[in-house]
Amino acid sequence: MRSPLDLVRSFIQNVWIERDLDEIPNYIAPDYQATGLRTKVLISGVDGVRINVQKVYSDYPALSIEIDDMFADGDKVATRLTFHPSPDSSISMREIIIHEVQDGLICQAWSIGSEWN
Repeated sequence: MRSPLDLVRSFIQNVWIERDLDEIPNYIAPDYQATGLRTKVLISGVDGVRINVQKVYSDYPALSIEIDDMFADGDKVATRLTFHPSPDSSISMREIIIHEVQDGLICQAWSIGSEWN
């Protein structure tokens, strides 16, 4: 079984960066819940993640994502990300996400992000 850090890193890489939505069930628990602390967005389950990824890439088709830092403590992984609306853009948004892993799948997430600047 992968460590929580490896699981979350693979999820971000495969689903968010490479946009492979078919991989979502390999990372997300059926009862997954995510909350955006600034936006109050609530995402539930595999379908909720799929819809969220599709919406983000619909809004920002050339979006690029960088993993800046990742730290794990037990079953929780903290990740600091930088988003650019296009690869050559000087505008960015930063986000911190804490994922919780249980039984080899991500079961919860909490995030807070900046505005585009």
